[in-house]
Amino acid sequence: MIKHGLLYLLAKLLTGTVGFLSIFIYTRLLYPDEYGRYAMILIYVSVGSAVLYQWFRLGLIRYVPKCRTGLEQYRTLLRTVGICYAAVFLLSALIGLALLCAGIPFAELSAAMLLLWTMAWFELSQALQRSNLQPVRFGIMGGVKSLLSLSISILFIKAGWGEIGLLLGIAVGNAAANVLFLKEWKPALYGRYDRALAMQLLRYGLPLIISGSMTYIMQSIDRVMIGWLKGDMDAGIYAVGYDFAFQTVGMLMMVVNLSALPHVIRKLEQEGAGEAREQMNNNLRLLLLVSVPVVIGISTISFNLSHVIFGAQYAAALHTILPFIAMMMFIQGIKLYYTDLSYQLGGTTYWQVVPVAVGIASNLVLHSIFIPMYGLMGAAVSSLVSCALSLASNLFFTQRVFRLPYSYQSISRIVLAGLIMGVLLMPLVSLHGILGLIVQISAGAMIYAGALIAMNEFGLRTKVRSKLRLRA
Repeated sequence: MIKHGLLYLLAKLLTGTVGFLSIFIYTRLLYPDEYGRYAMILIYVSVGSAVLYQWFRLGLIRYVPKCRTGLEQYRTLLRTVGICYAAVFLLSALIGLALLCAGIPFAELSAAMLLLWTMAWFELSQALQRSNLQPVRFGIMGGVKSLLSLSISILFIKAGWGEIGLLLGIAVGNAAANVLFLKEWKPALYGRYDRALAMQLLRYGLPLIISGSMTYIMQSIDRVMIGWLKGDMDAGIYAVGYDFAFQTVGMLMMVVNLSALPHVIRKLEQEGAGEAREQMNNNLRLLLLVSVPVVIGISTISFNLSHVIFGAQYAAALHTILPFIAMMMFIQGIKLYYTDLSYQLGGTTYWQVVPVAVGIASNLVLHSIFIPMYGLMGAAVSSLVSCALSLASNLFFTQRVFRLPYSYQSISRIVLAGLIMGVLLMPLVSLHGILGLIVQISAGAMIYAGALIAMNEFGLRTKVRSKLRLRA
């Protein structure tokens, strides 16, 4: 299990690194309005994928371990899932035809549909690999997709295709990765379609689709409303900031959760709720350990960071709102990777919809009021407040489902170490350029580590002293 966890971590780190590099490149190749249209279409495609295709993807994850023991059952499962994909493919094609008749531009709609179909199949294949405990294939497939998407998108954008080129590049990357591992679906050729199994997949996946789709809508509604209320240019600038926060704060928290969650599940099943809570407490400390310095660091050096990482057309507006987006991503990560797990551990998932509904409602109200008044800053602050309200309501319900621990002393020490880092970095905020950014990041890392050691968080001071004694 540990080996598989490390391999999945490496895969996520690879795709995260490519994603970070993509932001650096795309903000120099695309105008903000082009990136805004790309971000809006990507949101619509992702919502469509979640609503139309996620039910049998989740069912595949659920039933592969059960059917893997019997070859005929496994073939039937893959055949049934394949037929479901084909049926939804035809349904989505009809929806696309209706949208074309309604006046949606052909080029944008075609790129969106290709991305939808290839994305859904890519996620389905990766779900199959995870269910079959194939972390190496999972990582290779993700790496191929990320690298090819970036390379081909650059070629298409430079050919003058703008956001359409970016969408098509990602679709081609998905398709290439799908073809590379197409043989994994070979057993489906020898199976049979099971209508009863298809209904089981639907019954299992439908409730999860509702909560998952609502969560994604809550996370993406800010960019959509900026596009509606302010236009593609503002949506593009904000979307770049959101993507950057996800590739830094969000990705680090995701990686911690990916490696730590299996330990919680194992503790709960083998040693009981008490040990699971202790492991959850450790997980929270790890989440804070990696995310707090990044959020405070982004907030402190946002001016130089924005001008080094982003293109000139994005940096001027982003450096003022990036701290709020980073904090919003941090709160979102605590909700997703800590408090939301209470529902899973407690075996009660229906209450999970309520905090998400609070987030959606507050987003709609606050964005409708503050985006027209304050533009991007209004959107950033509204998103931060909405995420905080959603987290607060989540804390209320989760303590009644599966009580989560909070080590306030440890939390205080980590936050204090981050604040010390932020204060001591202030004299360096005037540094500019790549070299200045390297100095700022290096100094921040050393200050943060020194503060943690001084406060003996995670027993670091004790461990350092022990090693020094051994060397002496």
